[in-house]
Amino acid sequence: MYNINDNEAAIAEIQRYLVTINRSKGLVPCIVTDGIYDDVTRECIRNFQRENFLRVTGVVDNVTFRALYDEYRLALEILASPACVNILPDKLEAGTIDKGEQSSSVAIIQALLKALEVIYDDFSVIDINGLFDDKTEAAVKRVQGLHSLTEDGIIDRKTFNAIVSEYEKFINKDM
Repeated sequence: MYNINDNEAAIAEIQRYLVTINRSKGLVPCIVTDGIYDDVTRECIRNFQRENFLRVTGVVDNVTFRALYDEYRLALEILASPACVNILPDKLEAGTIDKGEQSSSVAIIQALLKALEVIYDDFSVIDINGLFDDKTEAAVKRVQGLHSLTEDGIIDRKTFNAIVSEYEKFINKDM
């Protein structure tokens, strides 16, 4: 199906599949996506064929292409960002979360804020107890300040998004 005589776009597509598959496995990509079916691309195809118990030819025939495409689709799922979970739809659509409230939504926010203690020295040690207490309020105000929001300690949608944004920076810092 694909070999050294094929057009650049088709070869680049195959190379992109191989790069994505390797990234999903935490490996350094074996090739550069340049659209050239050279010895390096051929060897990467051979390796893929070996790993997937296919006939090792270095040529992308229909069987190899189907296996490559299936593996590529799986790799995309692995590399995709986690699906967003809307944990506060009703409460924040209708209003805010304020000091003194006790709920599972507050506990989730406290868990997000607790993770940020590692980054920000001025965060109080937050207890994950579901009660919007003084320590939670102080941490919320700190995040509001980082995002140039009114530092009132009240969680509205903008403040919640700021907390999630800080948390995402934290979990993605090593990637």
